[in-house]
Amino acid sequence: MKRRMRSVLLVVTLAVSVALSGCSGDKKTTESATENELSKNPVEGGSIKVGISQDLDSLDPHKAVAAGTKEVLFNIFEGLVKPDSDGNLVEAVADSYEISEDAKVYTFTLRDGVKFHNGNEVTAEDVKYSIERCADTSNGDPLVSAYSIIESVNILDENTVEIRLTEPDTEFLSYMTTAIIPKDKADLETNPIGTGPFRYVSRSPQENVILAKNEDYWGEKAHLDQVEFKIVSDADMLVTNLKGGSIDMAMRLTTTQAAELTEGFHMEEGTMNLVQALYLNNEAEPLNNEKVRQALCYAIDPDEIMAMMADGKGVRVGTSMYPGLKKYYDESYATYYEQDYEKAKKASERGRVSGWI
Repeated sequence: MKRRMRSVLLVVTLAVSVALSGCSGDKKTTESATENELSKNPVEGGSIKVGISQDLDSLDPHKAVAAGTKEVLFNIFEGLVKPDSDGNLVEAVADSYEISEDAKVYTFTLRDGVKFHNGNEVTAEDVKYSIERCADTSNGDPLVSAYSIIESVNILDENTVEIRLTEPDTEFLSYMTTAIIPKDKADLETNPIGTGPFRYVSRSPQENVILAKNEDYWGEKAHLDQVEFKIVSDADMLVTNLKGGSIDMAMRLTTTQAAELTEGFHMEEGTMNLVQALYLNNEAEPLNNEKVRQALCYAIDPDEIMAMMADGKGVRVGTSMYPGLKKYYDESYATYYEQDYEKAKKASERGRVSGWI
């Protein structure tokens, strides 16, 4: 049966601001006054309809570009590693891996018993094929640009694959999230086959994509039997569909839209991987002067900008990283510059630019 409580993931859209700002709330849950309480324990079975704003640009995980497309395909496909809820890379199709001292050789041992949705077990040949397909330059640039430094992909035994690089890359492991597909693949655009917790069922362009639970999944199995992603391109219709019950869940609503959804809806405010910023042209005068840029940083009030532009839903980040990327995010940069007119004036004077501050 379907879940009775309709859910809305509220991620507030922010206008562009001068100060870098990460889209984030207090990670708190706001529940409507309703007799129905959401259980903290997962409910087994049932289905859910999720409203998404645009159709998938591809069912081929190696060719998909749009973030919305990847959000759907991540349910179907997995790489040798994948990010956990904290953004750390953990083993997926691979059971373990080793990186050589010079960081030019990556050796992956495959997890036993991982099956594709067609019932076949993943082999070293499948891994080699998947990586070489993304690194292939016969038709131009590789599908994954970072794979241009791959020198060779070697099968050491039936469960071990070695990847040799022409030069070290400290971020290379993150690209091992690339989907592993069968070497004798069917047409991925009509029958995508992966190893993820959900398997592909059908797609009606500009209408929906339907996934079903993968009963043979190697990890913790999905709780839902089926998920339907319904394409609702009109933002106003998204709310109408929620109210009418034709979809059960939607993401990235504005505060105005969320205000329309009261009784009977469960709201979640969370972070999203979006940083809004206004970047300055550092090659144009006087912005090519470092002291002028420092003066600007001291002259503005980031908190005031956030209050005005983000409706209290954003956070200062100070860099292009956002809080969800715990491994890379350094919160100290958020307060590196605080408003100080005296410092702004001094920086401007040192930059020998008058009339600015």
